[in-house]
Amino acid sequence: MLGGNIAKYGAGNAIDGNAKTSWQEGSKTEKGQWIEVGFAPSTVTAVSVRNGFDASTALYKGNLRLKDVQISVDGGTPITIRLKDTPNAQRVDLPATAGATRLRITIVSTYPSVKTSVSGTPFDDA
Repeated sequence: MLGGNIAKYGAGNAIDGNAKTSWQEGSKTEKGQWIEVGFAPSTVTAVSVRNGFDASTALYKGNLRLKDVQISVDGGTPITIRLKDTPNAQRVDLPATAGATRLRITIVSTYPSVKTSVSGTPFDDA
């Protein structure tokens, strides 16, 4: 669900490699919102996550960031992971899944957003 600027916050931005864009769930309630990435059949052993909107320190802290997430591969049993509150990439090791074609990350909880120099903060989006 997305209620804002799709060009800047749409799901495709989660994997575009650009710190000036991000996926934001756009829901009043973050818990239960998810994003899924599809890919050619591969053996999945890990995923790298950059947590939060990292266009600037003020935007990073002014938005919610993922805290606890569930990660599942091809609809399998989800693994619950606690992410660090850092904009640095975090590697999450997963049980090897051969022939996988999709990975889903579901929000369980978030780190709080705070007032920063960015107008309108704290924002209620992760």
